[in-house]
Parts: sequence; structure tokens; C-alpha cells
Amino acid sequence: PDEGARAALIAMGEATAAAHMGLSLDRAGIPARVVDAAEIGLITEGGISDAELVGVTESRILKILEQVSVIVVPGFVGRSSEGAVNLLGRGGSDLTALFLAQRLRATRCRLVKDVDGLYERDPAGRGPRPRRYRTIRWEDALGINEKVVQHKAIRFARENRMTFEVAALQSDEPTLVGAEPDAFYRDTRENGPLVVGLLGLGTVGLGVYRELMSHPELFTVAGVAVRHL
Repeated sequence: PDEGARAALIAMGEATAAAHMGLSLDRAGIPARVVDAAEIGLITEGGISDAELVGVTESRILKILEQVSVIVVPGFVGRSSEGAVNLLGRGGSDLTALFLAQRLRATRCRLVKDVDGLYERDPAGRGPRPRRYRTIRWEDALGINEKVVQHKAIRFARENRMTFEVAALQSDEPTLVGAEPDAFYRDTRENGPLVVGLLGLGTVGLGVYRELMSHPELFTVAGVAVRHL
């Protein structure tokens, strides 16, 4: 397909997600404003599908923040100096967050993920539970699978000597990615399999039960509660 048309379609999806976020914040009573790349002057250069962020009009963002608590910016998308839609390639959403934090001189930047930080290896894999990083150097973070934090964003942070957090929503124990030497959180869980209780044993519950039972070194099923024996 035409590269420009494909970029425009993907950008529309990002804009839709941002609009849903803005509506959710409004329903929660949090004053928010959804903006697009053109409105805040988020400028890119390079290829249509793998561009680099090079500029933003910080004063526009700060002016909006005088009126609302939260600004929602679609990640992964920017505008060329001619106004064309450009995508930021793999890691574009992470890169957008880090770029804006760096340009706004933010004292803190967190990439909110569906995991509680960076691990030395995939915690969903077999074997002993891996250690979770408290701090990790940019160089070592680049050696971790980029499904969690894309390497393009990590390289940007390293080039700008920028420390950022990786954590789940509302977590008090993020992984800090920066210049500090690698260090790990202490695993406070007791040794041995995790004890699990299941509510329900229908189609989904039975599948979960069988999966748990196939990993006796990791899980012990203490009981199952059902309405109908």
C-alpha cells in the first residue's frame, strides 16, 4: 500500500485511542485535553514509517497545562516540517513519552506497562523466577527483549543522559533505567510453588486449572470453588 496512506490510517488509530483516554479521564472527573502532533508542534524528520522526533513547541503544552491537569498526546506519530503524517517506527510511543519529558525538563518520566518492571529474563518462562531490576544501565536494558521497552526509546534516553521509570500503574517499585549500576529487588515471596485458589471451573477456569497443574514446580492448586458440584 501507499506508505503515506498507511501512516495516516495508523495515526487515526492512535488518535482514536487518545480520544478514548480523554473521555475516560473526563468521566473520572479529571480535567484533560486531547491534542494532536500539529497542535503542539511535534516535528519529525526522516522516513514516513520510521521518522525521528526533532522538535516540539513547549510553550503550547505549558499553556494548555495552565487550564487542565492532564494532556493526552497520541504516541507513535509526528508531523514533518511540511505537515505530512510520519510514524516513529518500533518503540514510537515510548519515544514520544521520553522526548516530551526531555523537552519539558520533567523531573520524572514513567513508561506505564502491563508488567511491574524489567526482569533479567521473561518471568513467564519456565524455571526459577527471574530477578526484577531496581536499577539497570541503558546498555544492559538494550540487551533485554524489546517487547517491554523498545530499544529506539532506550537509545534516545542514553544519548540524552536521561533516567526513566518502567512500572505498572500505581506501582511504588519501578525499574529505573539510567546510569546507575544494575541492582535487583529482593524477592520477598517464600520459596516454593505459589498457592492458588480458583473461583469457577467452566471453560476458562478448567483451562487455567490444567495449565497450573502442568507446572507443579511453580503452582499448587489449594482448591476450586464452584456453584454446582
